[in-house]
Amino acid sequence: MKGKLKALGISVVLLLIYFGFQIFTGFLFALFSVVSIAAGYAAGGSVPDIDDFTARLTESINGSSAGILFVSAALSLMVYILIYSDRRPDFVGLWKFRRFRPKQIALLIVFSVSFSVVIEFLLSMLSSIEVFHTLFEKYGKLMKLISGPEFFVVLFFVGILIPIFEEILFRGLIFGELNKVMRVRYAVLLQALIFGMAHLNIIQGVYAFLLGLLLGYIYRKSGILLYPIIIHVAFNTFSVIMSALSTEAFMERWQIAVIVAGFILFFASGVMLRKSFKKMNGGNHHECNSGADDTQLDQGISAGSD
Repeated sequence: MKGKLKALGISVVLLLIYFGFQIFTGFLFALFSVVSIAAGYAAGGSVPDIDDFTARLTESINGSSAGILFVSAALSLMVYILIYSDRRPDFVGLWKFRRFRPKQIALLIVFSVSFSVVIEFLLSMLSSIEVFHTLFEKYGKLMKLISGPEFFVVLFFVGILIPIFEEILFRGLIFGELNKVMRVRYAVLLQALIFGMAHLNIIQGVYAFLLGLLLGYIYRKSGILLYPIIIHVAFNTFSVIMSALSTEAFMERWQIAVIVAGFILFFASGVMLRKSFKKMNGGNHHECNSGADDTQLDQGISAGSD
């Protein structure tokens, strides 16, 4: 029990470091925006209007959301490296890849993109239910805040860099800590729960939890951190692209085809990945630094995908 509490405590500390840097970086960005806007008023010789000032400040901070996340992630990663400097094998071991195959990479991308389609479909169904309207309004505001005005900036930060950092944190470090002291299924479940809660939004938290389960399972089966990174990057990148392309005309013309193709590819690629991992592991279950064997995880997830 003591070991489990310690692992959970380390996981919480790692997460709080990231949150702390988000608050700190957000404050610095806000302070810079205030000074910049005030300087603009002074240069123009005009008296600041509180409503106009607030609108400009809000727009400036909203447009910097992706940058705030990236700077927070970079600072957090530096601290993690320092923390794990005396436990070098734990951190360096994340990048010791077993042999992987191009076919698996392609399957992972298809699986991730199709899973994104499935999630978007389920969210659209839930959003039409009146009881969830308030939750989806808050979720919509959050997505608009993260998306920002610059497509390529958001694509680079939210689609690529942030997912890489989150996989290092949640699957690499947090799952790694939990997996040493508890059964694999509990470690996968707990890291997914932490991943979902870390998003601080009910709607996003629920699908992040589901995504976390899949990412944890993939990492557990492959032992290659690159695999969940690929899935996460593909998931976020596709979501960013679809958000930009999803005009009313596009959705009217292609929505049904995209949804049907998404479900078919999701289940087909899932089955093929499972077979591929079994073949790669020679029929044995690969453990990621696990302290306990747990074949029931495979049975539970396999039952859901058959």
